[in-house]
Amino acid sequence: METQILDYGSLVVSKKYSGTIRGLEQAELAAKIAETVEKVNVGEGRKVQSGDVLIELDEGGPSSQFHQAQAVYENAKKLLTKYRNLYAEGAVSENDLNRVETDFEVARANFQAAKELVYIVSPINGEVTALNVNEGDQVYIGQHLATVGRRDSVRVEVGLDPDDIDYVAPGDKAILNMRGKNGKSVPGKIKDVATSADPETRAFSVEIVASNKEGILKVGGLATVDIALYEIEKALLVPIEAVRILRGIPQVFRLEGDTARSVEIELGQ
Repeated sequence: METQILDYGSLVVSKKYSGTIRGLEQAELAAKIAETVEKVNVGEGRKVQSGDVLIELDEGGPSSQFHQAQAVYENAKKLLTKYRNLYAEGAVSENDLNRVETDFEVARANFQAAKELVYIVSPINGEVTALNVNEGDQVYIGQHLATVGRRDSVRVEVGLDPDDIDYVAPGDKAILNMRGKNGKSVPGKIKDVATSADPETRAFSVEIVASNKEGILKVGGLATVDIALYEIEKALLVPIEAVRILRGIPQVFRLEGDTARSVEIELGQ
């Protein structure tokens, strides 16, 4: 049996957690009406700008009210132009003009709302990371249509045990690993720490952010997050190959004279 003299040293105690990788900025786009998909203007991986129309629903469908709102808006616009000319000529009162202006603003707001129902627009600059519909599909209210997010910076939310939450704070370092990416890791840091536990899981939410310019972390994938909790300044450092698990208990053999005796130990994490 090979023996080794052990030394004391500092030991960082850490734990691994799992969470879904999301864009640092991410928008989930859902249908607000039940209607047919008329046109899909993008594909997954397409870079988009805020305001770009990604998906168009049927303007003339029974749920959209698009054409009705458009007609009311166009009529209100023409009437407003007419009344402004009449007011300039002194043919109508200021109250009459104000009433027509109010009607126009209402019609414009209603038309804008109708457009937002049929034109699915990206609210942020980013990349289409998920696209769940095709042209001709019938969508229902609340159906997830697409996701737009930033891939160059990502975030992962994990749940920490109540016993661990007091050891972490915003700014603490973390290491993120993408499962199946050949062990490549990305440094990150803790951004937010929840002050109360989830009532169902009893876990405390912790958000980790990381730069992802090399694209190692894939949005939508699962990441393992290694978080350092605390440091033991004087810990007995034992080579992992010397540890044996007997009946579920970690043990090492300690040489006492000419006899090797099994000793139970507590492992760092």
